[in-house]
Amino acid sequence: MCPRIERYHPPSPPMPPDLRPHHDPSQLVSLTSRSASAGEHPPGIQRFFTTGFRPMFVGCAAYGILSVVAWILVYAGTSSLTGSWPPSLWHAHEALFGFAFAAVAGFLLTAVPKWTGIKTFPASQIAAVALLWLVGRVVMWLCAWLPWWLVMAIDLGATLALIAVLAPPILAARALRNVIFPALLVMLAVGNATAHLQVAGSIEGGAGAWLRVGVGIIVLMIALISGRIVPPFTFNALTKQGIRYAVRRPAVLERSATLCVVLWMALHGWGAQPMAIGAVSGCAALIFALRSGLWFHQGILRDPLVWVLHVGHGWISVGFALQALWGLGSWVPETSGLHAFTVGAMGTMILGMISRVSLGHTGRPLHTSLGTLAAFLCIVAAALTRVLAPWIPFGDYLTWIVASATLWCVAFFLFLVVYLPALAGPRVDGQPG
Repeated sequence: MCPRIERYHPPSPPMPPDLRPHHDPSQLVSLTSRSASAGEHPPGIQRFFTTGFRPMFVGCAAYGILSVVAWILVYAGTSSLTGSWPPSLWHAHEALFGFAFAAVAGFLLTAVPKWTGIKTFPASQIAAVALLWLVGRVVMWLCAWLPWWLVMAIDLGATLALIAVLAPPILAARALRNVIFPALLVMLAVGNATAHLQVAGSIEGGAGAWLRVGVGIIVLMIALISGRIVPPFTFNALTKQGIRYAVRRPAVLERSATLCVVLWMALHGWGAQPMAIGAVSGCAALIFALRSGLWFHQGILRDPLVWVLHVGHGWISVGFALQALWGLGSWVPETSGLHAFTVGAMGTMILGMISRVSLGHTGRPLHTSLGTLAAFLCIVAAALTRVLAPWIPFGDYLTWIVASATLWCVAFFLFLVVYLPALAGPRVDGQPG
């Protein structure tokens, strides 16, 4: 039998070229309460917690800067991190459970109401997730002076709270395709707890392996979410240009992509030999490269809010290719593939998504400002610099690591400069939310 292929075709009638953002498919979630009328805006701090993307995207960008500055000072030898966590593991942990988790939480708290047909989550639940995430970051900075079990319990709080908020409506809606997200969050919590226990010496094993599993979970979330949003966003951008293009998503390819990431995580969790990890990584690199190729059309290059998502997704294939080169012959450092996943796929996709959602869900047109374009270029340059640092023939390695970190920080600083007024203020289209 031929594999089932999903395509996106032009709507009937065609969408007008001046489509407003609240009619755009990128508007994943209706943030308007069914009981509210247009123009009702809660005051000040209360408005900040009416939708999950506001506090979590601000926290994501701000902590993305703070944690990287702290790490680079330690890496350069000008500062130190005291505590039970080795600096490199602390850096990896905060990249996952500080930076990436905040973006994932903001996206899911915004998207799940649309997926399940419910109203927006109560502000108290959103505030609880945000507060627990913030307190978790504080205790990780103070882990030298607190019992390890207390640090672990508090650090797990945000993930468990997010599961408790998301799972009931997802399960009630009986949409099996969405159940994977609470399941992945459970796996993320288990991996985090295992890493804490291993760092504390309570169980045997290296925490680095479980943090790699955490990287795989975030990569899998990016892959799943990309499959839902990149094809329609691509179609919509091309339609506005008068281009008719069917974005192909063969079902067998989508399942194979998911399976490869799951196998990659399992091999790291089991402590498999690099050869096995390399073989699976090679297959995954080919599958994700084919996936990217089926989605691409040169017309997207005119829309930075779309091409940045394609670049973020493309880094997944690069990461697996580098992991294959490491596992099959030690031709590249293992960290090259891991940084392609984190700085490349995570950093680029997260910056692209939080920029787009911050525009669409505050009633602003989906237009790329000069500051946003500069941020996108900085994050792409940061990823390229970090991954290529071992092979750049001029300048020392530390110089290029610092350069990459600086570009990363500039990218997310620009995001805050451009989008903080929108995230802290009311929607400009008169709608509540």
